[in-house]
Amino acid sequence: MLAYVNGEILPDSQASISIFDRGFLYGDGVFETLRTYNRELFRLTDHLKRLERSARAINLPIPSLDFLREALVKTLRANQVKEDVLVRITVTRGRGSGGIVSLEPIEASVVVSLRPLPVDLPEVFTEGWQVIIAKRRRLPKSALDPGIKSLNFLNNILARAEATQVGAHEAIMLNERGFVTEGSISNVFLVYNHRLITPSESDGLLPGISRQVVMELARRKGMLVKEVSIKPELLFKAEEVFLTLTSAGIMPIVKVNDRFIANGKPGRITNELYQDFNRQARLESKIAE
Repeated sequence: MLAYVNGEILPDSQASISIFDRGFLYGDGVFETLRTYNRELFRLTDHLKRLERSARAINLPIPSLDFLREALVKTLRANQVKEDVLVRITVTRGRGSGGIVSLEPIEASVVVSLRPLPVDLPEVFTEGWQVIIAKRRRLPKSALDPGIKSLNFLNNILARAEATQVGAHEAIMLNERGFVTEGSISNVFLVYNHRLITPSESDGLLPGISRQVVMELARRKGMLVKEVSIKPELLFKAEEVFLTLTSAGIMPIVKVNDRFIANGKPGRITNELYQDFNRQARLESKIAE
């Protein structure tokens, strides 16, 4: 596929940045991952605004949102994709002169890359995911705010590695007080007492775009949606558990650690929200055409 690197469109096999780029050296940058529906970028404005918030939180000057929007659209069009894809935009602080603090002004690096969606998403949804509760705790907001979508992703990687080692699909991370925060690449939802609940942002999580869409859709259906602190024990008492993430929208959870959720199959509300989510995404893509 073709990639965008600082104004150039070129084959991704030839795409490169400097070995002195601060994103490479220190993880000094931010990113967003989007996906397309009907080859249109879903919730593009929301993603760009979150990228801007993340950059502002680490004092990273970035190009205008119009500039970044054009880079994304230009890359997508250059690839002439016929199937839906995942699209990542990465903005780093750029090439510095060395050292953990760079004193001189630096021009940000902007990279846009594409990759295919997993081809088996519908089948995987039908089966659902198995997850674990990771031993690795979520970094506290006082150390590195999880609401910043930064290139410092090691906390998530190490938690996800725990899941991979035992054959699970995802790891749910707790904060230092023992409350559920999020998955390594996902947000968590429970159906409990006929209510839809999700961890509070104050417990330390990145509020996902897909998470927001699901909350909108659930409220539209007349469901009571609550953001609350959730102890991990509640996962096992829930009627349904699911995750939200960019690639799939919604993914049912059928097993946590070694215990099945309810009957071990995707639940009715999860299925309904999944259908609603896909209808909404495709409706918005038609409007964007």
